[in-house]
Amino acid sequence: MGLFDRFGGGDSNKRDMAKRMVERGDSMMAVNGFDEALNNYIRAISIDNRYDEAFCGAGRAFCAKGDYDQAIQHYWKALEITPNHSRSYYGLGEV
Repeated sequence: MGLFDRFGGGDSNKRDMAKRMVERGDSMMAVNGFDEALNNYIRAISIDNRYDEAFCGAGRAFCAKGDYDQAIQHYWKALEITPNHSRSYYGLGEV
């Protein structure tokens, strides 16, 4: 039983929390806070491992840090979840 199950949180609550983490990550990316951004994206993935934006954000942060193998893996995971995720295709092109 997970944390969200114990406190009555459902899938929509998980997605809302993951979205907030992604928004924080996006804010940190905007000011070149790549480590903090990555931490937020990874937290979002741990909350909702089916959220394509979290994987794409992690891909962006890994790319910015020069970890291209991890960037590619995260972009591909986003594309597994949402095959037409254009930002992930763009990210793959940047790598």
